[in-house]
Amino acid sequence: MTCVLQMETLRQRLKEKDDTIEKQLQTVKSAQQEKKTSDSRFHEVTEHMKVKERKICVLQRKVCLA
Repeated sequence: MTCVLQMETLRQRLKEKDDTIEKQLQTVKSAQQEKKTSDSRFHEVTEHMKVKERKICVLQRKVCLA
């Protein structure tokens, strides 16, 4: 009977550990998605700044030539 009880205890501990791992995996996936979103936004802002810098350069040249 103790063997059966030990097996059940081990099964329960294994299930708890599996649940913990699953929760951690979901947390990691969520963090990865947030990072991907942040990286995408950063890229958009960087591209927007490059366009603005080019416009500024063009306007400065126009002012210098006028």
